[in-house]
Amino acid sequence: MNDRKKAVHVGTVVLETVKGHLWLSFAILAVVAGAVGAALVPPLVLGRIVDGLTAGERLTLRPCGIWPSPHWREGWNPPGRAR
Repeated sequence: MNDRKKAVHVGTVVLETVKGHLWLSFAILAVVAGAVGAALVPPLVLGRIVDGLTAGERLTLRPCGIWPSPHWREGWNPPGRAR
């Protein structure tokens, strides 16, 4: 009986803490969701590399869009389209 009372007490404390620090709770959920999303990216990239290698494509290093283009100030202008 003492364990049940302690479990209810712990649940109440956790619930009150979540209610009292709502922004902290949302921030923790956002960080966990971001960590799960970041953990899913490497297998997807590796899967594309393996699929390309099994299809007979050469393995090349391609810019992934993180580094700025030399034309970043001018914007992207598709071929055949005048400014």
